[in-house]
Amino acid sequence: MRSRIAEVAGQGRKPLIIDGGGNIGLAARAFATEYPLAQVVCVEPDAANNALAVENTRTCTNVAVLRAALWSHEAVLDLQDGSVDTWAYKYSETAEQNGGNKVDALSIDSLIARFPGTELVLLKLDIEGAEKQALHKDARFWAARPIIYVEPHDWFDGHSGSLTGLLSQPGYHNADWIISGENILVFPATTGP
Repeated sequence: MRSRIAEVAGQGRKPLIIDGGGNIGLAARAFATEYPLAQVVCVEPDAANNALAVENTRTCTNVAVLRAALWSHEAVLDLQDGSVDTWAYKYSETAEQNGGNKVDALSIDSLIARFPGTELVLLKLDIEGAEKQALHKDARFWAARPIIYVEPHDWFDGHSGSLTGLLSQPGYHNADWIISGENILVFPATTGP
């Protein structure tokens, strides 16, 4: 990770870390402290968690906190709380702009476009079943071959194949995969298929 950040910075681009499903911002704060050359973007759809993320990262000048969700394209999502836990939201796209628990959704590509001059080096996703949408196989961000840190939620009803987009990308077939509990860390090959 350090060498990738140094390489991107040495080429005149700002290393970008996206913390999708950033919860209360603790991972974003840790990334910002550990990698001060990077721009860290914490994306959290839940209003209460987002407010805590803003508070928890307020001293980090290299962190931006957005109240949004990650998806395959720009849309409006209705957050449906399937349990009593604020981390357990499920998303569904809606045509309605107001009412209920609505949040703007962004593709990873459109999120990156909000931070010109950056290059994605790490994509962390804990987005409660929206991995398949966010890791869309035709997304432009794959060209940067970012490190992927994901908690897949294939066990959620109707959410199988969450890593299909990832598995279809060159450089991820012969990647180094580390599986720890429910998380997968993928270091793509820098060259070759």
